[in-house]
Formats: sequence, C-alpha cells, structure tokens
Amino acid sequence: MKKETKFHIREMGKLRIYLPQGEKISKGGLMGKLNKRTVYKEIIRAAKQESIMNAGAFVTHFGYTQHKPIEEKFTEGNHDGTTLCVELIDNKMKLETFCNKYHDMLKGKIIVYKPVEFWEMV
Repeated sequence: MKKETKFHIREMGKLRIYLPQGEKISKGGLMGKLNKRTVYKEIIRAAKQESIMNAGAFVTHFGYTQHKPIEEKFTEGNHDGTTLCVELIDNKMKLETFCNKYHDMLKGKIIVYKPVEFWEMV
C-alpha cells in the first residue's frame, strides 16, 4: 500500500552569489560615501524589497574567490577578506529579474544558479 504524500513539490531555483565578506558599497552623496554598507547586506535588503522567497548569508572559514589569495577565518579578529555566500531562493524568472535589476551591484561576482525542488508541507 502506497503512503500518502503530505507535501507538494514544485520547481524553484537557488542562486548563490560569492563575494568577499567585507566588500563595501557606497551610496550617493557625502553621507553615503562616509557610511559605506556591506554588499552582502545590500543584496539581502534588495531581495527582501523584491519579495524574493528566501535570502541568507553564509560565511566561510577557509577559502578564496576569483583567484585571490586564500583567506582563513579564526575565532578572533576581523576577517573581511574571507569568502561569503549569499543564497537566494525563488522561481527562476524572479531570480533572473533580480539579477538584471541589480546588475551594477552584482557585476564581477561569482553567481551560480541551480534548479531545486521546493517541498511545501500540507
């Protein structure tokens, strides 16, 4: 006897954006230049504004990105050079639209897209 499925499966997409943890972005004007914000936080704020289903940032402890030197994160101190991964999950079209809209902020980053299954419990 087959057991009843208690969830719905639908196709979604996972976008991973790799960048240095401490990379900063400055907004226009004097105050924007003085109060630089981290790129990964700006990506997540933009994802929320665009109603992307899920966004999160994951810090690595050892690695490199874009052929830069290997960075290692220890428990103490500032490690702005370590690689960070911002992950966005939503449908492919919405993720493509997001990348096109925020092209300037994402330009030069390593971006990987992967189709995934979204399991919604019922």
